[in-house]
Amino acid sequence: MGTTATEITAALFLLAFYRGRVPEDKAEVKSLGKAAILLEPEELPDLIGILQEDGRLRAGDGFGLDITENVTCRRTWLSGEDYTILFRVSNGYGDTAEATVSAVISGEVEHPELELSAISVAIPVGEAFDPYSYILSARDSDGTDRQGDVQVGTVPDTSVPGTYQVAYTLTSSDGMEQVKKYLTVATPHCSLSRLREEPGLARRIRQMTKEINERLEEDRISLQLLAGMEIMAEETRVEELAGALREESLLTLNGTRYPLVEFPFRCSPSLVYRTVEHLRENGFVPVIAHPERYRCVVQHPQHVYEWYRMGAVIQVNKGSVLGRFGRSIQRTADLLLRHRLAAAVASDAHSPGMRTPDMTWLRELLAERYGAYCPGCFWMRTRRGSCGTGK
Repeated sequence: MGTTATEITAALFLLAFYRGRVPEDKAEVKSLGKAAILLEPEELPDLIGILQEDGRLRAGDGFGLDITENVTCRRTWLSGEDYTILFRVSNGYGDTAEATVSAVISGEVEHPELELSAISVAIPVGEAFDPYSYILSARDSDGTDRQGDVQVGTVPDTSVPGTYQVAYTLTSSDGMEQVKKYLTVATPHCSLSRLREEPGLARRIRQMTKEINERLEEDRISLQLLAGMEIMAEETRVEELAGALREESLLTLNGTRYPLVEFPFRCSPSLVYRTVEHLRENGFVPVIAHPERYRCVVQHPQHVYEWYRMGAVIQVNKGSVLGRFGRSIQRTADLLLRHRLAAAVASDAHSPGMRTPDMTWLRELLAERYGAYCPGCFWMRTRRGSCGTGK
């Protein structure tokens, strides 16, 4: 036909928009106007037809055929009466084109509302993951329940350790507006279940730590790494933890009697009580990782005081202090720090670029908010030496 794919795509979508109705002598203009289009809520159900009828919308397939009737649209609410509208069309060859315009819609417009109970969760390797259990509410702006209409993206394979992102999408009843939320799902760094798949994990961690420290010394970098694990407690295997720690198939922090233990974000408080009691009876001092992020603590912070009295060490995350996991978690972290229940503040670092190990500037912030005691939370000292400055 003599037309390249590039030319087809470039010619595919021809749009003309004007504020308000378009005079007949301007109906054939093929450039996209930059002024926002003005719309009424009652125009939305037949928006494509209305814009096509008065000449504000036109799409071609690249070969002279009008395919405006194939155009679909999706609106995004910005604030107040301001929106963007995305128009999309495809021709018979699968070429697709899009155009986005600004719009002002006066009057009440339906907005889908979607809320998750968490923005990130940690679950043991191999444990079943039900994405729908994290939907707190889904409704239209008039209050109509829409939980059954939420679409969930790819569900992670929890048998493989790693970090995953699950997308939740709710579309308005008229099909024109979507809201998306994301849940980060992390399988833990280590657990008794994971040791079934990697029985030599502790040995490899110690060897890697040794090799990295040797390289740091060779390069004259004044940094020393200390071996340890963040251990995920499991509901059915609490009584096995102390034995695995004594055998060193699970590692404490720097070979001390302090194991760093985390719990599922939706755990029952009884799991924490049982784990702390078991470890204390066996001579270990559990460091409870980021309890401010556990739902049972957000709802009932007094649990942390009881764990503290049982002999556990409380560790708070940098991201929680800064509000990066939501206001309720930030308020809970603030409560633990103000009442001096937290003995350690950690970076919970996951990479050099996101949730980094950089803690240098946080010392002054903690001192300003909570007094001189708080910067001491950067270090945990034992008779054998340092446990570390964070994860």
